[in-house]
Amino acid sequence: MPLLAPGDVAKCLGVSSAWVRDHATRKSPRIPAVKVGKLLRFRPVDIREFIRDCWSGAADPMETQAADSKILTAAPLRLALGDD
Repeated sequence: MPLLAPGDVAKCLGVSSAWVRDHATRKSPRIPAVKVGKLLRFRPVDIREFIRDCWSGAADPMETQAADSKILTAAPLRLALGDD
């Protein structure tokens, strides 16, 4: 599975590329990233985990599970992350 560029991740999350870079390059990064030379790249599995972690704060575990299934199976996310 290919690595994702910051722009790809930004499209998946609905944020700017600058937001993705900022959250990946902090002292304690929220989004795990891989450095390829000077380039910043992201593993699709790390983006999935980041999305799951964002939803883990829901009060009702069933609500979290339902939200996870909706977000993680949305067509744009599947296409961007290479899931068929």
